[in-house]
Amino acid sequence: MEVCKICMEDTPRFQMRNGTINCSHSYCPRCITKHIASKVKDNITLITCPDYNCKEILEPHFCKDAISGKVLDRWESALREYSNLQVQHRGGDEDMLLIQLVEKNKWRKCPGCKYYVEKTSGCMHIIC
Repeated sequence: MEVCKICMEDTPRFQMRNGTINCSHSYCPRCITKHIASKVKDNITLITCPDYNCKEILEPHFCKDAISGKVLDRWESALREYSNLQVQHRGGDEDMLLIQLVEKNKWRKCPGCKYYVEKTSGCMHIIC
């Protein structure tokens, strides 16, 4: 038996699921399914391990036997779309224009969400 780190229930070891080869955290099928389904519902494509300190990206082929076909199809479709966007929009003129605009206006990245923000007044502290 192994304890799921989300629901804290004892689960037979053979039922526990890892989301990636690079991560040793494992979860019961019910919890990993809920985690993935909630991220897919929120249109999050790159789903990370549920462990607080882990930044490993989950891979569909490691989770496919634990999640429903509908959720898996939606997740894989979103990943394909994400991959296509990365290739199509990498290094375009728009990227250079944005960088120039950021430098000109002295915008800074929010440490939390990584969006560029403009200082309008006050101290240099950024809160997401």
